[in-house]
Amino acid sequence: MITPHDLMAMRLVEAHEAGDFEALAGIWSAAAADPDLGRHLTLVESGLLAELDASPEPGAMRLTAADVAERLAVARKSMAQAERDALTRLADCEEELPESLSMRVVRGLWERLGLGATEQLAKDFLQQASALMLRLGTGEQRVALMAARAIRKAKARKS
Repeated sequence: MITPHDLMAMRLVEAHEAGDFEALAGIWSAAAADPDLGRHLTLVESGLLAELDASPEPGAMRLTAADVAERLAVARKSMAQAERDALTRLADCEEELPESLSMRVVRGLWERLGLGATEQLAKDFLQQASALMLRLGTGEQRVALMAARAIRKAKARKS
């Protein structure tokens, strides 16, 4: 018997094969609201990535600068223009962050991207990244990140 979760998993596979990022964004958004569906789709996604040799194991998911920038933009209520510009640049950076993140690494990222943002934004970036890394092992956090990435890809494709 095919369950609703199985049907959604089939839609996920079809969307991957078609490169339909809008459909992927919708599927992952639904998964973010349903933890059981999220766990089911995470297993399917891990299998797809393993087939493509993009991620050898489910635990290999790593944060990107864009993941952190997106969360930081939501967390910070007010920002100077230089900080908004920096977050916009970071939001386009899909560079994976190392597992042992430090202020030195963040400053290196700032330098590579030519960001003129404040030291406080760099500290907030490090704090947000550290908090996300701690929660990355939870299924809900992984689903939320997959959803956010699918939405970013869909938006980029429209531009």
